[in-house]
Amino acid sequence: TKVELATFDAANINADLKVLWPHRQDLLNPLVFARVYLPIVFPHLDKVIYFDDDIAVQGDVSELWNLDMDGYAIAVVESCKIKYRDHFEPRMFILNETMSQDACYFNIGVMVVDLVAWKAGNYTARLEYWMRMHAITPLYHSGLQGSMSIVFYDNFKRLDPMWNVCTAYLMKDLDREKAFWDNKVAKQSKKWRREKSEIESEEHCNALCVCEMLNHAKALHWNGHRKPWTEDGVFKKWWDKFGVADPET
Repeated sequence: TKVELATFDAANINADLKVLWPHRQDLLNPLVFARVYLPIVFPHLDKVIYFDDDIAVQGDVSELWNLDMDGYAIAVVESCKIKYRDHFEPRMFILNETMSQDACYFNIGVMVVDLVAWKAGNYTARLEYWMRMHAITPLYHSGLQGSMSIVFYDNFKRLDPMWNVCTAYLMKDLDREKAFWDNKVAKQSKKWRREKSEIESEEHCNALCVCEMLNHAKALHWNGHRKPWTEDGVFKKWWDKFGVADPET
């Protein structure tokens, strides 16, 4: 197997960087924006599979490599648990009236990129435009994800959702599960016992579903700040299966 290391020069970033989440300074790391300049980083390639560094891949990546892009420049996972209105300032929907606040959002932690279509669509320049606009007047609540969501609005190939299973969303499922049972117990006293039929019902099976998602995800993405290598990290067991131990510990 041949491994080639590519470097990214932060000087290639032509737009000012700005983020609305001061607690997520990691979103300002120049490497986050390397995705904008993939044709420069890999000038000899026609296709790239991109994974964030907080992802554990459990599936066969040849499925992504052999994907028919149908003319699209990117393929990503769409999630209707998150809507555009959750990530954008209201003024954005005035500037771009074609964007619906109720549209389903997508996550760029896993991407298949057709570099030929990317260059033909002049997407690097288009992304830089919205990065500069955001630097002047805040438009969205994230780093590169915001400008990508504008430029590729309803213009991407949809991947199998199992290729980007986000742990932050799974935690919300577990929180809803805990709140339901806590409320149930409070109402029916400590003597109340869950019946098997209720636990396994579709409405209240979140805990079971989360385990299924973790085990069968083709790519597990620790989005958000609770990374598996941090003290308050979540689902560490699944990361440890693939994580490389720190040689200094």
